[in-house]
Formats: sequence, C-alpha cells, structure tokens
Amino acid sequence: MGERNHACADCHTPDKGASKFLGGRLLADVSVGLTRHFPTWRTDRAEPWDMRKRFQWCMTPLGMNMLAADSIEYAELELYLTQFDNGRPLNVPGIRH
Repeated sequence: MGERNHACADCHTPDKGASKFLGGRLLADVSVGLTRHFPTWRTDRAEPWDMRKRFQWCMTPLGMNMLAADSIEYAELELYLTQFDNGRPLNVPGIRH
C-alpha cells in the first residue's frame, strides 16, 4: 500500500524485517503476536494508544493517507492480528517510548 507499495508483512514477518531495527525502532514479529500489550502508554506522546492509532502511525512513513480511526479496514486488520495472540497471556498495560 502507499507510495512504496508495501504490505504489513514486508516489515513484520521473520523472513523480512521483523526483529530488526528500522529508523531506530525494533519491528515486531507478527508470528509472536502484536496485540497483547494494547492499550499502550506512549511515553514520547504522553498518551495511551490503541491498535488503530498504532496502525495510523505505522502507515505514515509508507506514504499512505491515514484512514479514520473507526474505518472498517482497521477493524478487519485488528481482528486478523488478534488471531495470532489467541491463547497467549495478555501483557497490559504496555509501555513504549
């Protein structure tokens, strides 16, 4: 998607960029779960973030227009990603820089 034609899997799968640093950020691995620590307190923004806010910020460097937080695309992505975390313990509240 976006100007660079990337998908989430281009950065968040083990055979691509997961568990590597990109722009000073460690990219999460979708296969070990991405949703167990939401909502997350963002120390650099001094506010809590839900997954949809994180989706918006993840898509910004890819040259994509942010969708509305209540868009169906974010709801579907959130549902898809939570299936990787089924049966795993929650890790909330999460704290990230």
